[in-house]
Amino acid sequence: LQSKLGQSPQGIVLLPYLIGLDGKQKMSKSVGNTINLRDSASEMIGKAMSIPDELILNYAELAAWLPTDEVRLLHRRLEGGENPRDAKIDVARAIAERYHGSARARIASENFVRRFSARGRGDTGRGIPSRRVSSGLPPVEFLVALKAASSKSAARRLLRGRAVEVDGRVIGVGDRSV
Repeated sequence: LQSKLGQSPQGIVLLPYLIGLDGKQKMSKSVGNTINLRDSASEMIGKAMSIPDELILNYAELAAWLPTDEVRLLHRRLEGGENPRDAKIDVARAIAERYHGSARARIASENFVRRFSARGRGDTGRGIPSRRVSSGLPPVEFLVALKAASSKSAARRLLRGRAVEVDGRVIGVGDRSV
């Protein structure tokens, strides 16, 4: 086409881009939806676990650089009904492993699971900040005010994923106030 238009031919490379943590825009430092190369293994795991479930395979391929066969296996696991959280922790660990090594990635992923995925009480809650706030806030505003979510859309994702508990009660998007 370029030759027919009197231009010298040029090579073009088209690549997919990585969607950012917000699940909407491409990953970009200016948007603030990134997993940074200088993040600790724990930060990488935490950020990767916050991605929407529909981006797990995208992150497996483009962020963790998993081989095609492993991405296909991951796809089959998800289609077979596996909990997306389990697939996501595998991808998150692979991302952290690439930049911090397998030992640090393993420790960070085990700490994440113990801290955030374990439903028990006791030691699992250590290190999770708690604050007192006035009640009556809508759940989305509550999470943003506590800085438990970086944005209202991130708060909605947490609520849809049933990841928020207040006084032992799971809070959802449809709840009027906390």
